[in-house]
Parts: sequence; C-alpha cells; structure tokens
Amino acid sequence: MNNILHHRFALHCVSILCAGTTALRAQTFGPAPRDYHAMAYDSVRGVTVLFGGTQGAPLGDTWEWDGTAWALRATTGPSPRYEHAMAYDSARARVVLFGGFGNSRYGDTWEWDGANWVLRATIGPAPHSQRRCNSAHRQHHRV
Repeated sequence: MNNILHHRFALHCVSILCAGTTALRAQTFGPAPRDYHAMAYDSVRGVTVLFGGTQGAPLGDTWEWDGTAWALRATTGPSPRYEHAMAYDSARARVVLFGGFGNSRYGDTWEWDGANWVLRATIGPAPHSQRRCNSAHRQHHRV
C-alpha cells in the first residue's frame, strides 16, 4: 500500500457491501472537508493517520481511520499546517511528518507513535522542495 496520500479530502460517507450491492452510509463523526492535508498508513496498527490541511485557515488536528470509523486522536503536536508530507517508517513503527506551510514555512520533522507527536528535528530542507516532490508524486500516481 502506498504510504503517502495527498489530495483533497471530503469523506463523509462509508461504502458498505450489502447483499452484493454497494450502499452509502452517512458518517456522523469525522474530519471536516479540507485541502492539502497529508495521510499515511500505519501498517502495524492498521490505521490511516490524517494530519492538518486547510479549510481557509491551517488545521492542526490528527485523525485515524480504522476502516470503519474515524477517531480524533490529537489536537496538540505540530503547528497547524498544509502541504506537508507524511510517510510511515516501518522499521521504527512511526508516522513521520515533515515541513509544510501555515503561519510560516516549516522545515521541522515530527513523529506520531499512535498516542503522541514528538518533535525530532527543527530544521530541514526548504518546504518548496518538498512541494515539488509531492507534486511529482501526485502526477506520477494520478491521485
């Protein structure tokens, strides 16, 4: 499974299979629609982690999708941001978040262990290089 997902987000329903046909069931709880967020799949815990994005202003919430329901996991951690990158480090069982834009340009690196965000580095490559990488990834994978 691809560990980097980066696209417009507006999931408010869940597809369910019922007697061989697909139906939609409305979700009553979950993240608000947003742009320029990032997601990564945590293969050890079996959840997709979503952080940030923008809805007119940068967002700083952390959500997890377990295949059935959304859970708000944190509202603290990295500064609210958008156009950041996330990937899963399977050797260390951590979701890694890098860079992005918000109230400033960020070059920091954070890790999510499933319960807490931990700041690992305060400086890194300029965010504009990270945006080019995401753009190339989206173009290559047609996300």
